Amino acid sequence: MCFYVKHHIDIFTGIPDVRWEGASCQEVEPVDPDGWSILSRCQYQDMLHHAFLYDFRKTDTFNVYVPAGTHDFGGVSWLNNPYGLIMPISNLANNILPHEIGHAFNLEHTWAGFDGTNCERVTRDITNMNFNADVAGDYVVDTAAVPRFDIEYCWVNGLPYSDCAGRTGNEYYYLNTTTCQYVGSNGGCGGDDYIIFESDVRNFMGYTRCDSPRTFSIGQGVRIHETIEYDISNRFSNTQTTIAALYEPYIGSYPMYFPLMLSSDHVK
Repeated sequence: MCFYVKHHIDIFTGIPDVRWEGASCQEVEPVDPDGWSILSRCQYQDMLHHAFLYDFRKTDTFNVYVPAGTHDFGGVSWLNNPYGLIMPISNLANNILPHEIGHAFNLEHTWAGFDGTNCERVTRDITNMNFNADVAGDYVVDTAAVPRFDIEYCWVNGLPYSDCAGRTGNEYYYLNTTTCQYVGSNGGCGGDDYIIFESDVRNFMGYTRCDSPRTFSIGQGVRIHETIEYDISNRFSNTQTTIAALYEPYIGSYPMYFPLMLSSDHVK
């Protein structure tokens, strides 16, 4: 898998004035002095449109755009789409990058639909009339039905989700972030108690404060392979490239003889 990484976003050709944007993403004065180097959630669509317009995109590889920082998001990508992954420098070496790559390969959040109509039932017994893990939630059978851990306390207690944001003390309330164990006794849709293992807490596609090791499940791997194999949008087709395209030429100098000979190597 190849990645096209575009950093130093503000050197894009023809970059326009970038303005601050309000809560509903309408443009407001004055001009944002950071341009797109410090990107906000409301600005990344315009940045991607500009990148596509000026040919800062490769259609035969993953495109990763790396701003110096972001105001209000850790990374972003789109389902089944390798063309617009945005990742600030600070998150290139942590668990957020594989999470966003998972989305690009059509993986949903493991908690998808936990508080809505697409809620995934707990049971994994395919003979149980309530079994729906293949058609609800994240559509992956071997990832457990889980809540969104960071806001579960607010969901259980009928509070606005904003009360579980930041460092309020309510976020990840039912998660032991030291042992990565789920310690809640709450039920999912249908009233069945959650059955959540450490591997579910550590899954890349969930929200957690547990660090490495993080994992994808076998079922998620199958879904990724299916996304590539049944690529109706022709976004993941086979591509042949040259070896030279995979690296940037070394700029520097070499010694007269490399590697340098040890004294015992000299011809007598």
